[in-house]
Amino acid sequence: MSADEIAALFKPGPLWRVERGTVVADVAPTPAQCRVELPEGRVISAHGAAVAGTYVDVLTDGSTARLLSPVRAGGSWSRTSGQSVGSGSQTTITWTTEAVDTHGFLTPTSGTVTIPTGMGGLYAITVALDAAAALGGRCYAQITAAGRIYRTPFTSPGEDRVSVSATVPLASGDTISVAVFHASGSTITWTGALYVNRASY
Repeated sequence: MSADEIAALFKPGPLWRVERGTVVADVAPTPAQCRVELPEGRVISAHGAAVAGTYVDVLTDGSTARLLSPVRAGGSWSRTSGQSVGSGSQTTITWTTEAVDTHGFLTPTSGTVTIPTGMGGLYAITVALDAAAALGGRCYAQITAAGRIYRTPFTSPGEDRVSVSATVPLASGDTISVAVFHASGSTITWTGALYVNRASY
């Protein structure tokens, strides 16, 4: 191997840098790519998939670009004081205590989680609810996310606990709420917890 060939091996290549941009609502070149608008207005194609309008970090050398793993986004909320739910009434659960909220998804005492601007992506949602008394008749808990309903019925008489999980693609402005229904014949109070975390862009 010549000295020139050896020197070529150690010649510095293009510098990699991280840029932040917004995913453009456009037809991607391939299913594994998306288009990202950088702050100066330039649009680049990046390997990876993300919901339009989402803020993303892109690793690029000027010719190749890849989406970096998203920063943590989401939160967890609970209700430790019982919320009264009348028999035969579907009622939205409101959350009174916040453990984590990375980007202002929900204000405690509200029942609605809202995906903040630029924080779209695939979200893992789990809710666990506890009734203060055994239930009877028809009973279910549900998550409503961007208008889609994910419901789990109670499967046996006397059950007092239920959980529902869903993994859902959500865009900025989409909302999540949790409701419970029972037909036990009397008012029953409920406690529980809600977990919402972005799994990917």
